[in-house]
Amino acid sequence: GFITEPFELKHKYTFPSNCILFLLILSLSGKMAAPETNSMASLISSLSNSFRQVPPAAIPAMLDCILASTAVSPSSLFSSLLNAFPNLAKDIINESRKLDAERSNYIGSFVGSLCHLLKKSGTNLVVLQLFIWKIFIPLMKLVHEHDLEILNETAESFFNLVIEANTWEVVETTLVPFFLRLVGLSMGMLHNEELAIYRWNMHSVSLGFDDQLTELDMDKECMLSQFESFPLRISCHILTSILDAALRGKHAAGSTSELILANGFDGEKISGNLLWDLCNLTVKMLSQSSEHRSSAMNFLLPFIFKAFVSQHSFEVSVHGQKYILSRMNLFMKIWKCCKILFSLGPLERRDAY
Repeated sequence: GFITEPFELKHKYTFPSNCILFLLILSLSGKMAAPETNSMASLISSLSNSFRQVPPAAIPAMLDCILASTAVSPSSLFSSLLNAFPNLAKDIINESRKLDAERSNYIGSFVGSLCHLLKKSGTNLVVLQLFIWKIFIPLMKLVHEHDLEILNETAESFFNLVIEANTWEVVETTLVPFFLRLVGLSMGMLHNEELAIYRWNMHSVSLGFDDQLTELDMDKECMLSQFESFPLRISCHILTSILDAALRGKHAAGSTSELILANGFDGEKISGNLLWDLCNLTVKMLSQSSEHRSSAMNFLLPFIFKAFVSQHSFEVSVHGQKYILSRMNLFMKIWKCCKILFSLGPLERRDAY
């Protein structure tokens, strides 16, 4: 039932060589019968084994081979892989040291497969949210303890999907306020500041969050409490990854109004909005604990400065009022914080320098 005539897809790998690779892996595992008689569970089991051996770059072509050769739809395969995540999570939790090459490849190929299937399914916004809450955020929390490189690769796969599919609305209503909330709670904040663009409080991360979780059949309190202990530095790191991806998307989409209308993506607006909240958050963090100052200096400020290199100022709208966010404005606020830190203890003076 597999394709025997060679044809080429829009990937690095071509057929039938990739089909042969996959069939060899399945035959070695001994877990897959003919596609027409094989169950989805057997297919997922065989795919799971292949994820340990097939590099992430080859995953899109391999999945295209499977989809073209069987009656399996992208959405059903995505759902089955989504449900298989707990087994991967247990494997990561049981590994106390740095992830070995096989496990790292497994994670990269697993996430790459889900992102590719999301593209093939049309990137439904509800399904994308399901991926965020059930895969992306839990995986970010799991892998950071073992390998920051894997975390970066996982985030890059997802944000490449967001850029290509133009699904920034989901990122702005879930990931951004979620991680802003975590950083805010770590400083004792009960809700976002008055001049913040992205809204959150102790019980929610956005205006539509309750409806979104209801639609996904997920419990709000369970989801939020599950990640209360998310490390501060990782929350900051993911926020800057979102900012960096938004800037990349801005450059990819171009700056002309025609391209913005064609893509439905105003990269400058999204970048400016996130940068506005991150700048205000950074200034507040500099007056907090040593951990907060360290996270601000090592994770937030480098990407904030990088954003201002690409564009010296951003215009943002907060509650209908327009503001100009510039490097000079941020530098003045940072200098005020430094003057206060200079008058405190040795640790504060060190951070001020």
